Amino acid sequence: MKRRTVCDIREMGSVTVLRKLAHLHRSPVSYAGPDIYGHPVYLTRFGTVERVARGASRDPNPQPLRWRSPLETRA
Repeated sequence: MKRRTVCDIREMGSVTVLRKLAHLHRSPVSYAGPDIYGHPVYLTRFGTVERVARGASRDPNPQPLRWRSPLETRA
């Protein structure tokens, strides 16, 4: 039987390493959003491989974490 890789996701040690890997594979680095601790997360994709890295500083585009119950929004 032939094995297939559906998706391979791994975290890199730093954004610098992620950028070097992206350059090597000629793929762009994009901003994925903040993690739960408020640090920016960046990613690059090539084929079925996805690599992510977290920035060391606070996210420059913080998004408030907010959840609203469906029971509260009943009409």
